[in-house]
Amino acid sequence: MNDQVIFPDRGLHVGVLGALLDRGLISRAEIVAGFDTLTGTGQQRLTAALDGLHARALPAGAVAAIERLDFDGGNSVYMAIEGELDYDTGGETDDHNVGSLAGLGALAALRDLSLEGHGYRTHVLDLAPLTGCSRISRLYLTGSCSSAQVLEALPNLRELNVRYARLDDPAVPERLRSRGVLVYAK
Repeated sequence: MNDQVIFPDRGLHVGVLGALLDRGLISRAEIVAGFDTLTGTGQQRLTAALDGLHARALPAGAVAAIERLDFDGGNSVYMAIEGELDYDTGGETDDHNVGSLAGLGALAALRDLSLEGHGYRTHVLDLAPLTGCSRISRLYLTGSCSSAQVLEALPNLRELNVRYARLDDPAVPERLRSRGVLVYAK
Protein backbone atom coordinates (compact mmCIF):
# COMPACT_ATOMS: atom_id res chain seq x y z
CA MET A 1 0.00 0.00 0.00
CA ASN A 2 1.37 3.40 -0.99
CA ASP A 3 1.45 5.77 1.98
CA GLN A 4 2.15 8.89 -0.10
CA VAL A 5 -0.02 10.77 -2.61
CA ILE A 6 0.82 13.09 -5.48
CA PHE A 7 -2.25 14.28 -7.37
CA PRO A 8 -1.73 14.51 -11.13
CA ASP A 9 -3.14 18.05 -11.22
CA ARG A 10 -0.97 20.74 -9.61
CA GLY A 11 -3.93 22.91 -8.58
CA LEU A 12 -5.67 20.02 -6.85
CA HIS A 13 -2.43 18.95 -5.15
CA VAL A 14 -1.75 22.44 -3.76
CA GLY A 15 -5.39 22.73 -2.64
CA VAL A 16 -5.09 19.47 -0.71
CA LEU A 17 -1.83 20.73 0.76
CA GLY A 18 -3.82 23.76 1.92
CA ALA A 19 -6.39 21.55 3.63
CA LEU A 20 -3.54 19.82 5.47
CA LEU A 21 -2.18 23.23 6.50
CA ASP A 22 -5.59 24.30 7.80
CA ARG A 23 -5.85 21.11 9.85
CA GLY A 24 -2.42 21.72 11.37
CA LEU A 25 -0.96 18.59 9.77
CA ILE A 26 1.69 20.55 7.91
CA SER A 27 3.23 23.87 8.85
CA ARG A 28 3.62 27.07 6.88
CA ALA A 29 7.38 26.69 7.31
CA GLU A 30 7.25 23.27 5.63
CA ILE A 31 5.30 24.72 2.71
CA VAL A 32 7.64 27.64 2.06
CA ALA A 33 10.88 25.75 2.72
CA GLY A 34 13.30 26.45 -0.10
CA PHE A 35 11.39 29.39 -1.55
CA ASP A 36 14.26 31.71 -0.58
CA THR A 37 16.45 30.08 -3.24
CA LEU A 38 14.04 30.75 -6.11
CA THR A 39 15.13 33.33 -8.66
CA GLY A 40 13.60 35.18 -11.59
CA THR A 41 10.52 37.35 -11.92
CA GLY A 42 7.64 37.02 -9.48
CA GLN A 43 5.74 34.87 -11.96
CA GLN A 44 8.77 32.63 -12.56
CA ARG A 45 9.30 32.17 -8.81
CA LEU A 46 5.59 31.41 -8.31
CA THR A 47 5.63 28.79 -11.06
CA ALA A 48 8.78 27.19 -9.63
CA ALA A 49 7.32 27.23 -6.10
CA LEU A 50 4.07 25.59 -7.23
CA ASP A 51 5.95 23.00 -9.28
CA GLY A 52 8.10 22.23 -6.24
CA LEU A 53 5.06 21.85 -4.01
CA HIS A 54 3.43 19.61 -6.60
CA ALA A 55 6.45 17.30 -6.48
CA ARG A 56 6.12 16.85 -2.70
CA ALA A 57 4.27 13.68 -1.78
CA LEU A 58 1.51 14.04 0.79
CA PRO A 59 0.80 11.52 3.57
CA ALA A 60 -2.00 9.26 2.35
CA GLY A 61 -3.57 8.82 5.78
CA ALA A 62 -3.87 12.55 6.34
CA VAL A 63 -5.22 13.06 2.81
CA ALA A 64 -7.82 10.33 3.36
CA ALA A 65 -9.10 12.13 6.47
CA ILE A 66 -9.84 15.46 4.74
CA GLU A 67 -13.57 16.19 4.88
CA ARG A 68 -13.69 19.63 3.25
CA LEU A 69 -11.81 20.97 0.26
CA ASP A 70 -12.16 24.37 -1.38
CA PHE A 71 -10.09 26.62 -3.57
CA ASP A 72 -10.91 30.13 -2.36
CA GLY A 73 -8.22 32.62 -3.34
CA GLY A 74 -7.92 33.73 0.28
CA ASN A 75 -7.00 30.27 1.58
CA SER A 76 -4.01 30.14 3.89
CA VAL A 77 -1.92 28.06 1.49
CA TYR A 78 -2.15 30.65 -1.29
CA MET A 79 -1.46 33.46 1.18
CA ALA A 80 1.59 31.59 2.51
CA ILE A 81 2.99 30.92 -0.96
CA GLU A 82 2.46 34.37 -2.40
CA GLY A 83 3.35 36.10 0.87
CA GLU A 84 6.66 34.30 1.14
CA LEU A 85 7.44 35.09 -2.49
CA ASP A 86 6.30 38.70 -2.04
CA TYR A 87 4.28 38.25 -5.22
CA ASP A 88 0.53 38.83 -5.18
CA THR A 89 -1.52 37.55 -8.10
CA GLY A 90 -4.72 38.80 -6.52
CA GLY A 91 -6.23 35.51 -7.62
CA GLU A 92 -6.39 36.85 -11.15
CA THR A 93 -4.16 34.26 -12.80
CA ASP A 94 -4.62 30.60 -13.65
CA ASP A 95 -1.68 29.49 -11.49
CA HIS A 96 -3.80 27.80 -8.82
CA ASN A 97 -6.62 26.48 -11.02
CA VAL A 98 -7.84 22.91 -10.78
CA GLY A 99 -7.71 21.30 -14.19
CA SER A 100 -8.40 17.70 -13.24
CA LEU A 101 -10.02 15.79 -10.40
CA ALA A 102 -7.93 12.67 -11.11
CA GLY A 103 -6.97 10.97 -7.86
CA LEU A 104 -9.78 12.58 -5.88
CA GLY A 105 -10.72 9.14 -4.54
CA ALA A 106 -7.69 9.40 -2.22
CA LEU A 107 -9.81 11.82 -0.16
CA ALA A 108 -11.91 9.01 1.30
CA ALA A 109 -13.65 11.17 3.92
CA LEU A 110 -14.44 14.07 1.56
CA ARG A 111 -17.94 15.42 2.25
CA ASP A 112 -17.76 19.01 1.01
CA LEU A 113 -16.05 20.02 -2.25
CA SER A 114 -16.18 23.56 -3.61
CA LEU A 115 -14.56 24.37 -6.93
CA GLU A 116 -15.45 28.04 -6.57
CA GLY A 117 -12.46 30.37 -6.63
CA HIS A 118 -9.49 28.67 -8.22
CA GLY A 119 -11.78 26.01 -9.63
CA TYR A 120 -12.45 28.22 -12.66
CA ARG A 121 -10.80 27.07 -15.87
CA THR A 122 -11.16 27.44 -19.61
CA HIS A 123 -11.30 23.74 -20.49
CA VAL A 124 -13.88 21.08 -19.62
CA LEU A 125 -13.53 19.41 -16.22
CA ASP A 126 -14.24 15.67 -16.21
CA LEU A 127 -16.39 14.79 -13.19
CA ALA A 128 -15.79 11.03 -13.57
CA PRO A 129 -13.27 10.96 -10.67
CA LEU A 130 -16.13 11.87 -8.32
CA THR A 131 -17.29 8.26 -8.72
CA GLY A 132 -15.02 7.19 -5.84
CA CYS A 133 -16.26 9.96 -3.54
CA SER A 134 -19.47 8.44 -2.18
CA ARG A 135 -19.42 10.55 1.02
CA ILE A 136 -19.79 13.89 -0.75
CA SER A 137 -22.88 15.68 0.50
CA ARG A 138 -22.13 19.26 -0.70
CA LEU A 139 -20.71 20.09 -4.10
CA TYR A 140 -20.09 23.45 -5.80
CA LEU A 141 -19.09 23.26 -9.47
CA THR A 142 -17.91 25.97 -11.86
CA GLY A 143 -17.06 26.09 -15.56
CA SER A 144 -17.79 23.45 -18.17
CA CYS A 145 -18.13 19.93 -16.76
CA SER A 146 -18.42 16.56 -18.47
CA SER A 147 -19.64 13.21 -17.11
CA ALA A 148 -22.42 15.02 -15.20
CA GLN A 149 -24.36 11.77 -14.83
CA VAL A 150 -21.77 10.80 -12.18
CA LEU A 151 -23.49 13.27 -9.86
CA GLU A 152 -26.56 11.04 -9.81
CA ALA A 153 -24.42 8.17 -8.47
CA LEU A 154 -23.34 10.11 -5.36
CA PRO A 155 -25.57 8.51 -2.70
CA ASN A 156 -25.03 11.15 -0.01
CA LEU A 157 -25.32 14.25 -2.21
CA ARG A 158 -27.69 16.68 -0.47
CA GLU A 159 -26.67 20.04 -1.93
CA LEU A 160 -25.39 20.94 -5.41
CA ASN A 161 -24.50 24.40 -6.65
CA VAL A 162 -24.19 24.65 -10.43
CA ARG A 163 -25.00 28.36 -10.82
CA TYR A 164 -21.66 28.97 -12.52
CA ALA A 165 -21.30 25.57 -14.16
CA ARG A 166 -22.28 24.19 -17.54
CA LEU A 167 -23.01 20.48 -17.36
CA ASP A 168 -22.84 18.24 -20.42
CA ASP A 169 -26.23 16.84 -19.36
CA PRO A 170 -28.36 19.83 -18.36
CA ALA A 171 -31.15 17.53 -17.10
CA VAL A 172 -29.02 16.17 -14.23
CA PRO A 173 -29.91 18.99 -11.79
CA GLU A 174 -33.64 18.41 -12.25
CA ARG A 175 -33.27 14.66 -11.78
CA LEU A 176 -31.30 15.34 -8.59
CA ARG A 177 -34.01 17.75 -7.37
CA SER A 178 -36.57 15.01 -7.89
CA ARG A 179 -34.70 12.81 -5.44
CA GLY A 180 -34.54 15.56 -2.84
CA VAL A 181 -31.17 17.19 -3.52
CA LEU A 182 -31.14 20.95 -2.93
CA VAL A 183 -29.92 22.32 -6.28
CA TYR A 184 -28.80 25.88 -6.92
CA ALA A 185 -28.86 26.54 -10.66
CA LYS A 186 -29.16 29.49 -13.05
